[in-house]
Amino acid sequence: MKTSLRVLAIGAAPFEQDEETVQEVPGTHFIDFQGLTSDFLDNYQPDVVLSPLVTPGFDCVEVAQLLTAGGFNGRYRVFAEDIPRPEMVISEIGRSYPELDFDVLVVTPTRDDHAN
Repeated sequence: MKTSLRVLAIGAAPFEQDEETVQEVPGTHFIDFQGLTSDFLDNYQPDVVLSPLVTPGFDCVEVAQLLTAGGFNGRYRVFAEDIPRPEMVISEIGRSYPELDFDVLVVTPTRDDHAN
């Protein structure tokens, strides 16, 4: 029997920021950076880890280091808005953490074409 995908999102949970408009995402667990420990990874065993590329509190290099130290063997994906050369980040993480399945998801803000 196939189990559901286990996603770990690092950063503030959206439903903690605005409870009225965002609901919990099935199969996804949100933690802050300080909660990312080897014990947590061992207990939760995520298939995919998501985080921003850079925040005021942490960056993807720090997350990659903790994931690798914790024995994580899934996929780590970071998202960033309009970075000019995502391949440079991919290359740097690949050199530093070759065992990590890493990629950058470049996202652009959505435009509301129906706004006044």
